[in-house]
Amino acid sequence: LATEYAVHLAPDCKANLLLFNSFYVPVTVTVDGGVYPSYYGQYEEFEKESTEKLKLLSGHLGNAKVKCGIDEPEIRYQNKMGSLEEGLRSLVGPSAFWMIVIGNKSKDNFISRLVFGSESSQVLQHANCPVLMVNEDALFTPFKRITFAVDTFNAETKNALRFLVQLGSVYSLDIDVVHISPKTYDARKNT
Repeated sequence: LATEYAVHLAPDCKANLLLFNSFYVPVTVTVDGGVYPSYYGQYEEFEKESTEKLKLLSGHLGNAKVKCGIDEPEIRYQNKMGSLEEGLRSLVGPSAFWMIVIGNKSKDNFISRLVFGSESSQVLQHANCPVLMVNEDALFTPFKRITFAVDTFNAETKNALRFLVQLGSVYSLDIDVVHISPKTYDARKNT
């Protein structure tokens, strides 16, 4: 569903889409600590499977564009072996994306995410552009209002606000900026 969100946003924001998939080639670790490259010979198979899925998704999204009667956005796809964060960084440079739209598996086991982390949280922590995380069961609804909560105003905050203003001009958004103080405030002391 993250791709469907991106397809809805892209024409309004005059953006093109790059569908990206990272894939791993599993390895087996032996008892003596050695790595047994049991799947390395099948690298091409993993890459081919990833490419086939991206091609299928790209075709599905292209058909959706035709049904809606729109020519935009241009849809490309690419894949790379390794983590999603590393793959995105290596694509076209650290700040080449206007926005990253990524799926968030909200039904993942909390303990699993805590111990192993998640690809989407890694991207969120290290991205040099805005990231829109879309829950797996979300349906696209045009934005109407955004609340932006900050605890400090710095260069990152200003860049984020500029982006929201840009997005707001496309969708005629109401943007609420809320300052959250990291200090505890006791109203009883100030009465």
